[in-house]
Amino acid sequence: AAEAFSEVVTIADRGRRQDESLEARLARYRGRVEGRGSTEEDRGADQRARLVRMISDIAKARFYLGERAYERFGAIELHRFDARSRLSRAQTSWWATKLGRDEARDWQRLLRYLPLEDRRKQIAHVQFAHWAHGTFRPWVERREKARQDAEALYVRAVAEDVPQWEIAAAARIGDMHRAFVKTLTELPTPPAIASDDELERQWEEEIDRAIEPHRLAAIQAYDRCVLVATKNRWFNEWSRSCELALARLAPRDYPLSDELRA
Repeated sequence: AAEAFSEVVTIADRGRRQDESLEARLARYRGRVEGRGSTEEDRGADQRARLVRMISDIAKARFYLGERAYERFGAIELHRFDARSRLSRAQTSWWATKLGRDEARDWQRLLRYLPLEDRRKQIAHVQFAHWAHGTFRPWVERREKARQDAEALYVRAVAEDVPQWEIAAAARIGDMHRAFVKTLTELPTPPAIASDDELERQWEEEIDRAIEPHRLAAIQAYDRCVLVATKNRWFNEWSRSCELALARLAPRDYPLSDELRA
């Protein structure tokens, strides 16, 4: 492994403050590389080759530090909505706080006199509101925070201006946004929601509101990946994955090439 990458792994494994330690170590590495060469003539002859290797090492180090953050991002799972016949204690307490205890008590009394199907719908409405407030939106916030942390590391790899790692970093940034889209698109509509037009409308609005910004951001990242690959004539598995992702996310704007289709 590259020297800079090895130093990054050491930092991460020891659990130190990654950003500050990484910058200090990479600065020392940069200084060592720039200072090599026994004579001025040697330095002039080898300087460019050393700098190219150094920058590539640093870009690779930054990318793989981003990969660790990417794994943390992927580990944040969404607990799906599950309607039950009764409100849980947590849901009852949350609803009482939201409505006010007197109004919530009146609601509970009225619930007893409703037909069974209407009662089920009322309970499902409260349970969905509780899930959206206490599970779904916090999941979006936690995952978005993890995505931003990882993206900041990938952007540092991009800043080194090494096509190989710039392409890979752009692909990963797109992958994180597309992961949001995939998770939410594949989320099944619970039966308790599908049987209630109003709840189904709320469900679709909640999901669509969360999906669209990530779909657009994924397209932007993948497009950059392909542009950098094309500009530098550097095509690899990362650039191919970007082209495939673009064709799936926006087939009209990014039709699949004959080469990839084959």
